Amino acid sequence: QNADAWALRSIINSLLVIRNFEAGTKPLETGRVAANRALYLDPRSGLGELALGLHFSAMISRGGDPRAPWPHLERAFAKLPADPLTRFADVSTAYNAYDFERTIRAANTWLQAEPNANHAAFILALTYLARRDWAETIKWAEKGATADNISGARAYATVFDAHYYLRADLQAARAALERIPAGVPAINRTLHSRWL
Repeated sequence: QNADAWALRSIINSLLVIRNFEAGTKPLETGRVAANRALYLDPRSGLGELALGLHFSAMISRGGDPRAPWPHLERAFAKLPADPLTRFADVSTAYNAYDFERTIRAANTWLQAEPNANHAAFILALTYLARRDWAETIKWAEKGATADNISGARAYATVFDAHYYLRADLQAARAALERIPAGVPAINRTLHSRWL
């Protein structure tokens, strides 16, 4: 009967999809049910609103409405302290909705509060890659690549993308892939980049 426990269950399932750990639909259904249960138990729950907002954010990758997360996220942001989870929700949802202006603002706000937030830097790199801005892509991808985790591997893959797609520099692209630390789990983007 704990609303926060249900909200956290929902958030975990949404993150499985948002972070590309799960391609199926089961986490989306589990996450939706859990978020609704959290808000049923406590309609004023900021964490419940965050959970439902992240569920709708995860749905964007499945053709969901990119505007659907924002009412829930805005209510959550008004009730919860700014922390890595709320900042992640803001940055990732804005990026997934192709709202690059909001993505840049949210990522910079996160980096001002936490200069070593490599996920915010990685999302900035992706944003500038989409805008075809090689210098900014490299700058932010290099900052995001400082972590020996999945965000770091994805940032190195973004360095590859910038060199390969924006400059056709195959030597620099290969060098970016060789920098991915051993032991970081392989991701589809890295495997595809190595194939290229």
